[in-house]
Amino acid sequence: MINTAINFLRTNKIIYASDESAIAEEAAIETSIIQKLDAEELRSLIRQLPKATQLVFNLYTVDAFNHREIAEMLGISEGTSKWHLSEARKQLRKSIESLQKNEWEF
Repeated sequence: MINTAINFLRTNKIIYASDESAIAEEAAIETSIIQKLDAEELRSLIRQLPKATQLVFNLYTVDAFNHREIAEMLGISEGTSKWHLSEARKQLRKSIESLQKNEWEF
């Protein structure tokens, strides 16, 4: 699970054709900082997400369920599932960018 999440963050370009809104919001994350993240640091960043957002992120990114499947499992709408994934990406991006800035300050 962790390796899949790390690969997702490293590539930062995993976008499914049906998720066009994700294409617009994807931002480049400095690869060097992602490569320096170890599994525990990544887990820590993911654990900082709100529980529902964390769950959708893991189901979509790690377990490869689609939004329809996630919505059915959690009893939410597909739109809500997409929102949680988008929110997870934003928050993780912000956390990683913060790590980048802290690295550059030294």
